[in-house]
Amino acid sequence: MSGLSRLAGRIFSSIGRRAVRRGERRAARSVARGSSGRPGVRVEYRVHGLGATQRAFADFAAEVAEGLPQALAEAGERVRQDAYERFSPISPASAAGFKVRARKRGVVVAQGKRKKTGQRPDFGRLQMERALTPALRSNEGEAVRLVRKVVDDACRNFNRRGSLTF
Repeated sequence: MSGLSRLAGRIFSSIGRRAVRRGERRAARSVARGSSGRPGVRVEYRVHGLGATQRAFADFAAEVAEGLPQALAEAGERVRQDAYERFSPISPASAAGFKVRARKRGVVVAQGKRKKTGQRPDFGRLQMERALTPALRSNEGEAVRLVRKVVDDACRNFNRRGSLTF
């Protein structure tokens, strides 16, 4: 054991004894010993402006959460229109039944009409293959652009508010 580590051991053990006298034994042990059980170093840090930073990020998240459903609904409407155009030559009545529904986890474009006869069990698959899935694929970039615009606007407003005061 080198002289420096013996000196450090004496200093920390005396800190521990003083803490025990004051009734602060647990705090002294956590300060006096590192994770390996050897004498450690006390490091103290303070964070200034954490509350303001948390509020700013909460405002940012609220702004994104406010604009996101509208952007997703707009993207869903574009997919619905495209699906209508693709499926109306096959069945205009069925194509008119495509509806946009907002859900918690996104937007759904689905057939809103009920079955009429049940004589075509593959009609749902036909709608998906001929209209809904291709419409989604062709409008995917537009949906990403609309969502990205909401986030970019929130970032621009976040930066426009200026620096946080600490």
